[in-house]
Amino acid sequence: MIKCEEVAIDPRKLKIAYWTLKVMTLPIPRRILEILAKYPEGRNVTHIYVFLRLEQSVCSQNLAILRKYDLVIATRKGKQIIYKVNEEKMNAIKSAVSRFFEYENPALKLCRIQAGFSH
Repeated sequence: MIKCEEVAIDPRKLKIAYWTLKVMTLPIPRRILEILAKYPEGRNVTHIYVFLRLEQSVCSQNLAILRKYDLVIATRKGKQIIYKVNEEKMNAIKSAVSRFFEYENPALKLCRIQAGFSH
């Protein structure tokens, strides 16, 4: 029988990947990402918090989390900071998740089944 432990995984990278995906599923960061995805040119914090009806401090805290995990890019434009979705990072995440479900390593397949991702 194949055991999940046979798959070589870098614990540090796994932890970063876990928290990156976790942040993407949290309600406020997810809503911020959804808003920014609609505006490829980016938006400032005022636009985001007014649109989402959030306190400015809550919006800023969540943008800081998104920046920490490199999910958004912040660019200074005069006195404003413009936030955009980090498309390169998002594409890398989409690709990694897609490869996870396509990869045919028997040990990894068993791990997916045990985690409830079989299909």
